[in-house]
Amino acid sequence: FAANLCTDSHMRELVEQGFNVVMVEDAVGAPGEEAYDAAVLNYSMIANAVWTTDEAVAFLK
Repeated sequence: FAANLCTDSHMRELVEQGFNVVMVEDAVGAPGEEAYDAAVLNYSMIANAVWTTDEAVAFLK
């Protein structure tokens, strides 16, 4: 999914609905490094946490 569009939009909606949202930063992409970096920066200010795939898998085990 596009980190700077679809994922960001869904994350904001879920946070507004009261969900605890964890974004997995290396499981999304964007149409360029600047857009990706901006999206990840936004995630850190909105989501409950920003994890890597390894961190997410470890949590689920």
